[in-house]
Amino acid sequence: MRNKSEAAHVAPQKCDREAGKEKRLETLKSELKLNPNQEAAWAEWVGQIQGDPKNREEMHKNHEDLANLPALERMEKLLTFSKAHVAKQEAHLAATKTFYATLTPEQQKAFDKDFTVEHDGHFGKHWKK
Repeated sequence: MRNKSEAAHVAPQKCDREAGKEKRLETLKSELKLNPNQEAAWAEWVGQIQGDPKNREEMHKNHEDLANLPALERMEKLLTFSKAHVAKQEAHLAATKTFYATLTPEQQKAFDKDFTVEHDGHFGKHWKK
């Protein structure tokens, strides 16, 4: 374990979430062994659950700006963020239900085994191999 002076000199490592997410999606798609008739449903599902990176950047910026707000405004903003997060999760659930319905029972088992959703709404962080 490093002491505090060593930790201060070590540059933080950047995690490339998008690249990792793409790899996990490729792995899941491979495990599902989709037939040609399911490809459009896959593409639609992936498009809906991935979201827009610009929106994530804006959300992070808004979170950083919270520190400058009075407490009540900060609480109101956090509630607004929470409501938007729930709406996004509901949309992801609806998209996943639609895609899941296109899968065979065997594919559903593979999906059930390999797909998880993190508490913050990011999907597949801990997909098993």
